[in-house]
Order: sequence, then structure tokens, then C-alpha cells
Amino acid sequence: MVGTYLSTFTTSQLETIFLADCRHHCPDEIKQLNWIISSFNLTSAAFLPFWAQIADIFGRHLALQAAIIIMLAGSAICTGTSIFGVLLLGRALQGMGAAGVNIAIRTILADRVSLADYALNWTLFTLVSGFSFSCGPLIGGYLTRLSWRWCFAINLPVGIASILVVASLLRHELLGPQPLRDTEGHDMATRRGRFLARLSTVDYGGQTFFLWGLGLLILALTWGGGTYPWNSPAVLVPLVAGSILSVGWILYERSMSPGSLMSCIFPNQTPMIPWELLSQRDILLLFYINFTTGMAAFAVMYFLDLYFVLVEGRSSSEAGTSLLFYIPGVGGMFTMFLSN
Repeated sequence: MVGTYLSTFTTSQLETIFLADCRHHCPDEIKQLNWIISSFNLTSAAFLPFWAQIADIFGRHLALQAAIIIMLAGSAICTGTSIFGVLLLGRALQGMGAAGVNIAIRTILADRVSLADYALNWTLFTLVSGFSFSCGPLIGGYLTRLSWRWCFAINLPVGIASILVVASLLRHELLGPQPLRDTEGHDMATRRGRFLARLSTVDYGGQTFFLWGLGLLILALTWGGGTYPWNSPAVLVPLVAGSILSVGWILYERSMSPGSLMSCIFPNQTPMIPWELLSQRDILLLFYINFTTGMAAFAVMYFLDLYFVLVEGRSSSEAGTSLLFYIPGVGGMFTMFLSN
């Protein structure tokens, strides 16, 4: 799991590699280059609540293995294509899988250890992520001397090894599907009936509001000031629509609390995030701290990538080496950020 967890963070550090490669081979696509990062970050953030539900409904082992397989599929697509749109699809699948790995590992740790031991164990994982933030750009920069495809292909053996290790060593140690609250109307005697019963507990409405709301907001913020002016309809329409859907998601999750309207209409469904969490001031403060810290850290790393490659004209390997002087501080901030 450590290897797979490391690979989920190193893949988010590949912008320098593509900047150096596209600067010489496809300059017309530099304006769209941020989508290589945005497509990964969008799905890795939007699918976190989805995987949290899947880990409860179908068990930790299935959720973790499915996430690794999806991440492998995305890496394979990125490795084998030269089409920009297909590359974005692969990056989106990588992000979706990375979200599942992140959530599954956190959930497994919470199952196995106390709250105090959880902090200690998670600190070890954040040290792994800090190491990957430092070494990922450097290793990736030198891999591009062979081919930029190796930056994605390197995930394939790590992912396959992770699947085998989890299946052989951890499978029987992980919690299985959690008990269903209501099985009325489902044939629990057959595998198909049990599968459909568990599938009916997914919060489809909340997932839809969350995915579309967050997706449209990221679309607007990615286009704004770069591809289109901030006051253009192409930016304002998704920005307003995403804001409305995000507010709609909050209201929908509130209506899914026990005794409320949507919980009566869909009694089998479990809220993706219980309203008891969203209504706590301490939890909201943690959400805000994690959001602002992550936003600042990612902005610094991406700015340095752009500066070294586009302004100073360095190669990908030289940019990766230059980042070593900055990444330890940023990696330390990420370590504190991820351990919260």
C-alpha cells in the first residue's frame, strides 16, 4: 500500500515533465496544459466521498483493489496514447483511483488502531508523501530522457505488486461490507440480490450534486483568466451553476438526515457525508484549514514548475533538480497538512 500511496502523489507532480516536452513538440497545447493537472485533481477530490461509501457498502478490500485497478487503467491509457483528449481521460481515471487509495488506506487505519495510534501511523504515511513530493519531479525529469511515457508506465509494476500484496497478505485482515439497515424488498438469498441491496444504499443525489458542482467550479476557475476572460459567459455560467449546485448539495445532505424529506423518500440510502458532521463548527474549521493549506501548497509547486521551464528555459531534469531546493519546505507543509 505504501508503494501505491507514493505513486498517487508522484503522478500529481508531472507538470514539469509535460511543460518541457510540450514546449518543444506541441506549443499550441501549452494553454491547455493545466488540464493535465486539473483533470487529476478534479476526480481525486470529487470521488473522495464516493469511495468512502463504497468502502462501507462493499468492504475495504474490494474498494482498495478497485481503486488500484482504476488507477492502473488510467496509467496504462496515459502510457499508450499521444492524443491529448485521451491523455486527459487517463489522468481523470488516475485521479479517481488515487481518491480511492487515499480513502481506503485512511479507513483501514481507522479500523485497526486507536485514535492516538492513528496519528502516529498516518504521520509515517505523510513522510512517504513528503518524500515522493521531493523525489517525484526529479525522477520524472530524468525519466523523460528516455520517454515521457515512463512517468506513467512506472505506476504499472507498482500497482500490480500492490494488488498481489493486498490480496495475499491483507485480504482477511480487512473489514468486509457493513451491515445493511434495511433489506426489505431485496432477495438476500442470492448474490445478485445482496449486490442490488447494497447498491441501493448509495447516495446518488448527493453524489450527483457534489460531482457536478465541484466539476463546474473547477472548470470555471481553470478557464478564467487563461483560456477565457473572467467576465466571459464561458467562465460565468459554470461558476454560477457550480455554486448553485454546491449549495444544492449542502441542502440535499441536510434533507437526508433522519426524519427529513429526502430520507423519507429514499429510506435505504445513506448520506455521503452525515449532516451531523457538516453542522459541527470544529469539522467545518478543519475543512477550511485543509482547503486553504492545500490550495497554497499546490499553487507554490505549480508556479515553480512553470517558472523553471517556461521562464528560465530549463529542461525537465534540470527543473526537477532545481525543485529540490524548494520542495523540502513545501513537503514539510504538506506533511502537516495531510496528517490533520
